[in-house]
Amino acid sequence: MHERNNSESEKCSIKKVIRTGVAVYAGGRNTPQSEISGMVRERIARIVGNII
Repeated sequence: MHERNNSESEKCSIKKVIRTGVAVYAGGRNTPQSEISGMVRERIARIVGNII
């Protein structure tokens, strides 16, 4: 079995990045953005939290 010291392990680290888009639809006709923006931010935070 091949043994590696700490410096070799650090050089061989792997990082994976996943990018995605999230869309949240809210409101309706004649609904001002100011009324729903807080709820939209909270919903996006919950979605991202579920993904993590």
